[in-house]
Parts: sequence; C-alpha cells; structure tokens
Amino acid sequence: MKKFLANAATSLVTGVFFCLGLVLTYLVFDHFVPGDPVPKDLVYVRLPGDLKVTRHLKVAGRPHMTIQGVVQNTGRTTWETVNVEVAVKAGGALVNQCDSDIRGVFLPGESRTFEISCFYVAGSGLPDNISYEIAIRSAGKQA
Repeated sequence: MKKFLANAATSLVTGVFFCLGLVLTYLVFDHFVPGDPVPKDLVYVRLPGDLKVTRHLKVAGRPHMTIQGVVQNTGRTTWETVNVEVAVKAGGALVNQCDSDIRGVFLPGESRTFEISCFYVAGSGLPDNISYEIAIRSAGKQA
C-alpha cells in the first residue's frame, strides 16, 4: 500500500511540474515573440467626395448576386479603409443592401478592385426589374 501511495504522489508531483513547464514555456514565448500590431486610430469620413467607383459589373454564374468594380482615389488624401455599398432594388424598391471594406493604404491616384456578394439575392434567374446602385459610404484615414 505504501508503494502505491508513493507512486501516486510521484505521478502527482510529475504532473504538476509538467504543467508548470508548459505554462512557463508559453509565458517566455509570449514575451519574446511580437504579437499582432496595435490597430491604428482612424478618422472616418461619411460620403468622401474624392473616391469614385469608375467601373462595375454584375458577375454571372455565381450563387449569389455578385458585383465587381474599381474604386479610384481622385483626391490628395491617403485612405486606410474604404466602405463600398451596393443597394439592390426591384422595380425601384430597396430589397437588400450589401457592403464590403477595401483595406490597406490607398494612395492618391490609385485604383483598387472590389467584389461584393449579396446574400439572400440569387445570382441567376433574376427578373428584369432587378437593378443595383453602388455608393462609397465611408472611408477612414490617419488621424
């Protein structure tokens, strides 16, 4: 019986030290390996006038209504994020709104492509009265 208790105590002590070793390894690794960068504080502008959608088209053959296009920065501001919104209409009545963010440094004069999939709107077999409107709703820049 004494041998059984001694083996149980040895196993318990071994398990505790093994767990402490794992925790210590994690703490050392976490201290020396850099984590995710701190997100930047951005100033958001509603309806920025210097961002334009220059081209867009409805992509055929997709399971959901998908719009691809190009946004151009025509101003002098460097943007960090741009929000593009598609309003899907049936006979002039709004049936769905979809949006997508274009992230990354967006320098003056640059163009960026985007793709927005509108779930709850089929990609094919739509009636002729389905249309869409694209707008740039907001954009973020460095403070």
